[in-house]
Amino acid sequence: MKKVNLFIPVLWLGAVIYLTDVYGNIPSQIGTHYGAHGMPDQYGAKSSLWSLPLIFMLIWTIITIMVRYLPKIERNLKGKNERNTATLGTEMITTLFMIEVGVWLLFVTNVYYLSHGKSYLPPYLLTAVLIVLLVYIIGLFLKRLIRTRNLKRD
Repeated sequence: MKKVNLFIPVLWLGAVIYLTDVYGNIPSQIGTHYGAHGMPDQYGAKSSLWSLPLIFMLIWTIITIMVRYLPKIERNLKGKNERNTATLGTEMITTLFMIEVGVWLLFVTNVYYLSHGKSYLPPYLLTAVLIVLLVYIIGLFLKRLIRTRNLKRD
């Protein structure tokens, strides 16, 4: 889990460095929201590109702190089994990791297209990210369902 916690800031730092490098090539008005066909349906200033890395680093920091300290707080307050909470924390970090990587991929792709004068985001890319997340979440659900059924048998 420590390697994952180091990977996300490095990933976003790389995105910020890339954005800094190509920022001069990006038009002053950019697409800020994209429709199903990859074409923008809302526009804003190019300075809005800086907000996404900052927001996702803030989210990552908050979730990482929560996952680290909530099991200990819960154990001290309720006397619960810290292992169960730690398992949920690991699932939460893994889910957040997948979301972070997906959003990072969309962000970097968007910056790439914008730096080449195109306001476009490939729709297949968003679809692929969403499918991977959906399959993972269904897998988590099935894993919990199987675990619950096995506990009822015992």
